[in-house]
Amino acid sequence: MREDIQSAILETIARRPCTLVDLTNILGLHANEVNKSLDVLEADKRVSVTRQPRGQFYQICTIQRVGWSFSILIEGLCHYLR
Repeated sequence: MREDIQSAILETIARRPCTLVDLTNILGLHANEVNKSLDVLEADKRVSVTRQPRGQFYQICTIQRVGWSFSILIEGLCHYLR
């Protein structure tokens, strides 16, 4: 079940960064369930957090180089590039 939640989170934030509240509303899950999965994804360097005026936004791990950025969708690659 947790892997399904993680996949749903990754698919959602691949489209656009989301806050915890956004994710709970979009996925129809309790905040505790989403938070547990976000903690795992963040520890695995699969998602990153950006603080914005509206809150913390979760997004697919992004690597920035020479003024441009691209999203890494290959699992685990962010971890090896850091």
